[in-house]
Amino acid sequence: MLVQKRDGSTEQFDLAKIKQVIGWASQNLQVNPLQLESKISAIFNDGVKTEAIQENLTYAALSMTTAEEPHWSYVAGRLLMMKHWKETDETRQGQGFAKFVHSQVDAGLYAPHIIEHYSDEELNLAGRLLAPERDLDYDFAGADKLIKGYLVKNETPQIAYLMCALLINSQSKEKSLEFVQDLYDGLSLRRLSLATPFLRNLRRPEGNLSSCFIISMNDDLDSIFDNIKNFARISKEGGGCGVLLSNIRASGSWVRGRKDTSKGVIPIAKLFNDTATYVDQGGTRQGAVTLALDVWHADIHAFLEMQTEVGDQRAKAFDVFPQVVTPDYFWEVDGENGDWHLFDPYELRTVLDIDLVNCFGDEFVKNYKEAVKAYEQGKLQIVTVVKARELIKEIIKLHVESGLPYLFYKCTVNRLNPNKHTGIIPCGNLCVESYSNVLADEEAHTCNLISVNLANQPDFFALEISCRTAVRALDYAIDLTATPIRESNVHNNKYRTIGVGAMGLNDFLAARNTNYESGMDLINELFEEFAYACISESIKISEERGAFEAFQGSMWDTGERIEEYAKHASDPSRWESLQVAINKHGIRNSQIMAIAPNTSSSIIHGCVASILPVYSALFYDESNHRAVPIVPPYLHENPLGYKAYKHFSKYVMNDIVSTVQRWVDTGISYEMTFDLNNDQEDAFYRYQALRDAWKKGIKCIYYTRNVDLDSSCTACAN
Repeated sequence: MLVQKRDGSTEQFDLAKIKQVIGWASQNLQVNPLQLESKISAIFNDGVKTEAIQENLTYAALSMTTAEEPHWSYVAGRLLMMKHWKETDETRQGQGFAKFVHSQVDAGLYAPHIIEHYSDEELNLAGRLLAPERDLDYDFAGADKLIKGYLVKNETPQIAYLMCALLINSQSKEKSLEFVQDLYDGLSLRRLSLATPFLRNLRRPEGNLSSCFIISMNDDLDSIFDNIKNFARISKEGGGCGVLLSNIRASGSWVRGRKDTSKGVIPIAKLFNDTATYVDQGGTRQGAVTLALDVWHADIHAFLEMQTEVGDQRAKAFDVFPQVVTPDYFWEVDGENGDWHLFDPYELRTVLDIDLVNCFGDEFVKNYKEAVKAYEQGKLQIVTVVKARELIKEIIKLHVESGLPYLFYKCTVNRLNPNKHTGIIPCGNLCVESYSNVLADEEAHTCNLISVNLANQPDFFALEISCRTAVRALDYAIDLTATPIRESNVHNNKYRTIGVGAMGLNDFLAARNTNYESGMDLINELFEEFAYACISESIKISEERGAFEAFQGSMWDTGERIEEYAKHASDPSRWESLQVAINKHGIRNSQIMAIAPNTSSSIIHGCVASILPVYSALFYDESNHRAVPIVPPYLHENPLGYKAYKHFSKYVMNDIVSTVQRWVDTGISYEMTFDLNNDQEDAFYRYQALRDAWKKGIKCIYYTRNVDLDSSCTACAN
């Protein structure tokens, strides 16, 4: 029997070669190669292409992946990577690394500034760092997602990681290959994960690296449509966006002195909805935006109903992610089963000179009560009185139906806002983990993200290196990225906000034969070290390059931020020594840590997403039109370490997330999962869980997931 090779030539079929490939792909994995060999005879015919043989072997191995034999997914990943190697080797054959880089620049695939910053000698020296065997560490799902969604033409994963390290290092004054080595090792050993815009755009000409943006608009047409254009630009460059709508006058408000003329926030929400579907993220995925509205806004009911199936379809916006902004006082009123007043922000501004959007805490309570008093005196016309609890019931009903809206605990966020001396954080970003001050039409929150993969940190020393490398990489990236809007540049210069995140906490615990319930002390210790390393490195960079522009008067400057850490520290004195260093050198980044959901990145890196428990020990990713099995990395060694999220008490999960939140200065994408098969997890249980999260200092609730009746929960793969 003949087989056709990639170059079109034919040769005799050689079973020994196939067995050799299977043996290679199975090396050091807990699988029996004979099981895959037994499938050989079923996939061949005369004249079959060698590519087809390899593809069939790959999917045969993938089909054998189970919770009991998870390593078959790694066999499939190696076979897929071998195919990718063969497709890219021809373009690099006989080339030195510098020659390869020049050819990529000439083809328009790489940004030209890489050859402006490095000589050919430096590039070839860097090329010696490449460790191609690390490409074989991916399971099928990770290899497939990485190859299809992130690599530039002619690249292997290792080349991509080295190029990223070189480009980020180009912003260093020293351009030392020592940092290149640290960053390349962190990425290639999968201890660090670059966020999607970072990994996808960094080598490309004029690529935006920032993941997170928040924009706000004033209550006028120019501002509204300028910000729709801003969102379009952000989406075009692959960024997710948060948009605050709370400044917009309510439905029925005045326009040019005529009452009942304003259409409110819903038509604007529809414009953002249609922009998100029209301006996708570079053709790779649909644009994504969360629209935020304060819970006191008179349009809150229409806002909550804009994704329900009933009602006027012209008032619907199904492709946005609604976010409800709640102050402490709302939850306090709810605790007393009290009345809650809904206001028109335009009427508050023009009649009472009150701005409820840009305040929190005691100032909010004072202004809100003044507005209530004015209403009772007949000074305000556009006011609705409801029970606070009825609004929460409406939110919970929507949580059951769709998992939305997000909840943003505004006062908790702003009490710990290091920059409240210069403004306010009005709402969260798309994944509600990254946020900072926003000023309508002037400053747009902007953040670059890297996540530390806890699954692959062998010890706390490695963790420290990973954290320090991540902080430095993100700070350099601020000066490297081409931000899509002017307001973003202003924000970057003023605050230098970054977001070092974490994923794979479940794996970290499973590898150490512990779990969430018994591992609380370990989790606390882990994230204290995480925070200490990140903050220390930002101070070190400040010593070299200077503090962020708005440092003076910030909580870092006054000592309040470090005092918060010292309250919970195992050794307060070492945190106090950090404050001494800050007093001397300042700190480079105003906000440093933010834990993103990492649903895509965790698949590439073969770990459980974010810091939450696994949804299921085996689930299927269907994002690429194929059901691909996903298994956690230590399942074979410790299957009991992967208790499904649905089996956890939400009070326990609130304890865990609030413990991590002590150390994370920005936010956490906290998904709550409820089991509809569990009679105890009823509407009241959900209500109590949301209040408990607020009481324990959690800043935001991302999605609420529902395990459907008589089914298993699967993780979001989008």
